Amino acid sequence: MPELPAEGRRQLTTRLLDHHVTDQDSVALLRRKDLDSDTRNALLDSVPAYRAASLVADDACTPEEALALLHRFRTTGYVIKAALSRVETREAAHKVIATLQYLDAAKMWTDGRGSRDTAQNPDLAGSALREALTRAAVFDRATPLFAGGVTKPWTDLRRYRFVDLLVDKGKIPEKGLVHLLDRLDLDHVQDLQASARKRGRLYRLCTQALEKRRRTPSLSSTETESPAVFPADDELSAMADPREVLRDLLSRRGQHRDEAVDHALGSRYMTDDLAWRLPVQTLERHAVYGPRSAAEVVRICGDSPARWQAFTGAWTRPTALLATTLFARLRAAA
Repeated sequence: MPELPAEGRRQLTTRLLDHHVTDQDSVALLRRKDLDSDTRNALLDSVPAYRAASLVADDACTPEEALALLHRFRTTGYVIKAALSRVETREAAHKVIATLQYLDAAKMWTDGRGSRDTAQNPDLAGSALREALTRAAVFDRATPLFAGGVTKPWTDLRRYRFVDLLVDKGKIPEKGLVHLLDRLDLDHVQDLQASARKRGRLYRLCTQALEKRRRTPSLSSTETESPAVFPADDELSAMADPREVLRDLLSRRGQHRDEAVDHALGSRYMTDDLAWRLPVQTLERHAVYGPRSAAEVVRICGDSPARWQAFTGAWTRPTALLATTLFARLRAAA
C-alpha cells in the first residue's frame, strides 16, 4: 500500500475497516512489512475492546502498541489477561490492575462470568484474575517481608484502599491472599486481623502471617526506620488546605501510623468529620475524641431502644469499625 497516494490509502483503509476486519485479518495486516504507518494507526485506532486482547497478546503488535491498547482498555478483563501473558507488557498490566477501582474490578469479573467466551477463557470467571489482582496490588514488593523483604510506606493512599477492598469484598483465592498478606506492612496486617471475623479465613491467615514474622525477629532490622516528622499547626496555616494534609495523616499506614494519627487529632485544624473517619477503637483512647465520640453515640441513639440495641450489637466483638460506619448503622436502626 505505500505505493498508493495518501488519499487512495485513506479510502482503502476506510473500506477495509467498514467491513469488520476479523482478528486473523488484523494480525495478518499488522505483520505486513509494507503496511504504512497511517494505515497501521488507523487499524489500531478502530480496534474494539473485544478484539484488542488478541492483538495485545500477539507479537504482530509492537510492545508500544500493545501498551497503548492496554491503557485504552484498562478496565477490560480480556485485555488485561492478554497483557499479563506477554513479557513486555506484564509489569504494566500489574500496575494497571493495582490502580483499578473496585467497581471496575467487579465489572471485569461479572463480564467474565456472563460472557459467551467463558468456555474459552474460564479463568476470567474463576480465580486466576482475582489472584492476579492480589499480586498486582503488591507488585513492587517481590519478596515476603518475613523472608527479608524491605518495604517503605506507599505514598499513594489508593494502594491501601485497593488492598482493603480486595480483602474485604474480593473473595480472592487463599494462595493469593497469603501472597498479599506476606507483603503488607506489619501495622496493615494487624489492622486487617483486628477487623476480621474470628474463626474466619482472613483472621486465620492474618494470624499465620504475623506468626511468620515473629519467628524471624532479626529481619526487622532490615526495614528502614525514618524519624517521624509531621507538619505543625503553624506550617499547616500556610498550606492551601490544612484539612487535606490531616486527612492524609489519618490514612497513613506503616511506620509511625499511631504517631501520625495522634498528631492529626491534636491539631486545631482537626474536625469531627475528619475524626469520624477513624476506627472507634482508635478514638476511644484519645483524651478529646474519646468523650466526643461517646457523646455523638448518645446524641444519635437518644431514647430509641432500637438504636441502643444496634449499638450493643456492634460491640459484641472487637472490630476496627469506623466511627462513620457505626453512626450510619445507628441512624438506620428503626
